[in-house]
Amino acid sequence: MYFQLAFESLCVIANALSLLEVGELSVCSFGESVKMLHPLHEQFTAQSGAKLLQQFTFDQKKTKIAEVCM
Repeated sequence: MYFQLAFESLCVIANALSLLEVGELSVCSFGESVKMLHPLHEQFTAQSGAKLLQQFTFDQKKTKIAEVCM
């Protein structure tokens, strides 16, 4: 399943950035619309990561790439 790879990739990237002590992580979903799922000002924890994964739906029919870049 493609969403499993997306979830695993997000976890690997989040853990790597944490080990590098980057400090802040922001995550958004995009497709027909862009939605902020985890803003920079909130600390990324195991609980916020679990909540974040529950917000992904993978049900949007198209991607409006111009909106992602703004």
